[in-house]
Amino acid sequence: MVFAHFLNIFRFGQKSASKLYSVADYLFTSVATPMAFLVSIVFWVLFTIDRELVFPKVLDMVIPVWVNHSIHTFNSLIAIVDMALVNHKFSSWTSSLKGTFTYLALYAVCLYGTYFQTGIWLYPVLKEMDWPMRFAFSLSNLFIAVFMFALTKGVHKVFWGSVAPEKTKRSGKQKKK
Repeated sequence: MVFAHFLNIFRFGQKSASKLYSVADYLFTSVATPMAFLVSIVFWVLFTIDRELVFPKVLDMVIPVWVNHSIHTFNSLIAIVDMALVNHKFSSWTSSLKGTFTYLALYAVCLYGTYFQTGIWLYPVLKEMDWPMRFAFSLSNLFIAVFMFALTKGVHKVFWGSVAPEKTKRSGKQKKK
């Protein structure tokens, strides 16, 4: 985004800046914001149920509380503030969900790949589950992610009134009643 602003300020590369804005809007609306909401909700629900499942108490000695919040809380707040300040353009549901699903698939490869290579789960909650439960947990996160995308569109609509690009009015005669 900063690079796109730079290109716009100096009036060169406006087509490149426009493409950068489109890519940034796509990533923000289909990946960054839904995943920020997903992380905040899933983390704090599990933390409330049993913090040892996601953030064991022993980590408090190594990771300060403010870092925990910056990872699991502030990301959603920053996304909401960004949506209040910037009128992002949304892609179609299909296109956006492809981005969301691609991100989640890559994340699953990292998550499960780490386990298969090291025998260590990145999240203690997964150690407590059997394979059908892990599959159900991953699938439920996928459904939550779709809901978070819908929530992203809803929050954006609260600030900007619409998530669809405005249609241009046709010139010409209008029908009389």
